[in-house]
Amino acid sequence: MFKHHMIPVDGIARVGLSVPESVTEDATGNIYKIERGHADAAGNHRLELVREFIEHREWDHEVQVGWTDPEPPPPKPDDWPADEPWEPATPPPQPIYETQHAEQDVKRIERRELVYSDAAPPAGWTFAHPTPAEIVGGWSASLQARVTGPGRRIEKTDIPGHAEYRDCWRDTGAAIVEDMPTARTIHMGFIRAERDAELGRLDQLELQYLGNPARAAELAEVRAEKQTLRDIPQTFDLSGASTVDELKALWPAGLTK
Repeated sequence: MFKHHMIPVDGIARVGLSVPESVTEDATGNIYKIERGHADAAGNHRLELVREFIEHREWDHEVQVGWTDPEPPPPKPDDWPADEPWEPATPPPQPIYETQHAEQDVKRIERRELVYSDAAPPAGWTFAHPTPAEIVGGWSASLQARVTGPGRRIEKTDIPGHAEYRDCWRDTGAAIVEDMPTARTIHMGFIRAERDAELGRLDQLELQYLGNPARAAELAEVRAEKQTLRDIPQTFDLSGASTVDELKALWPAGLTK
């Protein structure tokens, strides 16, 4: 269900993983957008789905519309003492309620997870994938201007491994291949990064040994090691590797990989 899209840009095959734009539950017709998608350790696809919809509500409820009129006080009895004031208690007014009907449209959000594998696609679901033109349409104007040809859909199994070397992929029209000169440049970039980190460590040692005659031998060793590291791009040969797998096996001795 997961598709990749190949867009040739400046002769380089730009490939990106594209989960479906949306999925539809066939039984209900509900359409879900995909918030996130990834493959778990078991190789299953996990899609986090979200659906926004309007729920119409209707209900009856009691509403206070007023108060009852106050009742008049009872008359003073004939035998009430004349020297005592007549202050009878009167019942307070009572609230008046009536039943009213109400309606409201409420925005609701539903979230679900869909788990499946390539070998066992989920039954009862329809997947909508973006077209290559729609993918390019989402790029920046400067990147769109660099598109040199039409896109095509390819399967995950058509893509070489080692995503860190993806800039060496080339589309022949029939297959995705690895351009080894570009792959060697990429690999040397990885070596340079580790070499530069090691040079930084040796710089600190050199500063410690400078001006200390007792550490002259160690200072000479550090400077010789630094020169060896600087020479790696010129002295370390990658030309013998004919595949990226062989290239990854080549690494300067003593340099952290």
